[in-house]
Amino acid sequence: MLCYRHLNSNLNSKPRETKTRINVIISAYYTPLIHYNQHLFYLKSVSQTARGD
Repeated sequence: MLCYRHLNSNLNSKPRETKTRINVIISAYYTPLIHYNQHLFYLKSVSQTARGD
C-alpha cells in the first residue's frame, strides 16, 4: 500500500519529473508480476523434477 501512496504523491509533482513518475508506476506494476512469474517458474521446475521429467 505504500507504493500507491507514493504514486499519488507523484501525480502532483512537476512536469519535469514525469519520467521518474512513469518509472515508479512501471516498477509498481511490473515488479510484482516479475516475482509472480519467477515463483511460478520455480514451482514448475520443482514439480517437473519431482515427476522425473
